[in-house]
Amino acid sequence: MKIPQLKDMLSWVPILARPHFGAQELAFGTAFLYRHSEKVYLITNWHNVTGREPVSYKPKHSLCAVPDELVIAIPYDTKTEAGSTIACPSTRTPITGFPYGL
Repeated sequence: MKIPQLKDMLSWVPILARPHFGAQELAFGTAFLYRHSEKVYLITNWHNVTGREPVSYKPKHSLCAVPDELVIAIPYDTKTEAGSTIACPSTRTPITGFPYGL
């Protein structure tokens, strides 16, 4: 099977992903965007959205908090009269209905 080459620049930039429980930031990790068939997907590791150890499934947080939101910062180029700058606003994304596989 031939693996397609990543030509979309969205996949070239790592994104900061910060799992939250309410207002409490639990950790930080990375993610990236992947475009397929006119849709864009956020790809990250399982433990970033579950807040659990991959082998034991135990919560990573000392008080057993698990994420209910993933705060992501997507960088983009803004063009102004002075030139280009990189903006990186944060977006809160609810984590709902995620199957933990437990």
